[in-house]
Amino acid sequence: MLRKLMDELNSRIDTGSDVFVAAEADDDALPSGGVDESGRYVEKGAPLLGTVDLSQQEMQLPTHGIAEGLYMSCMAVAPAARRRGIARALLAASEARALERGESMLWLHVEAGNHAAISLYEREGFLRQPDTPLFQGFARALNLQEQPLLFKKEIG
Repeated sequence: MLRKLMDELNSRIDTGSDVFVAAEADDDALPSGGVDESGRYVEKGAPLLGTVDLSQQEMQLPTHGIAEGLYMSCMAVAPAARRRGIARALLAASEARALERGESMLWLHVEAGNHAAISLYEREGFLRQPDTPLFQGFARALNLQEQPLLFKKEIG
């Protein structure tokens, strides 16, 4: 499982993604990875608190008409680590990297029922986009299961 995840991450990075990971040192992590006393898999080293993938690949799909900016995906924060500023730090890192790459816009999708994430994105300056055929086509091009809400932020 770990090898498959690493291969996928390396593939994303090789094709232009920046993958940000928030981790915290944990002396209790198993030294070589394995199953802890509760039966959960624990990887060697610091526990993963959050992650986000910032990429251009999704913007370059020929099946939709949105091409400018970078797309943020796989934004997640571990339940036990929420409300500690980790998501905000991941957003800030993504925005800084987008500016370094010369981009002026960030895009992301979020599930309509994820009110905490929607509130965070709005506080951080993301604007919900209207439900138009263009934006619906963007979600279809990404093979998203449900019709999520699309947000964008102009930066710089």
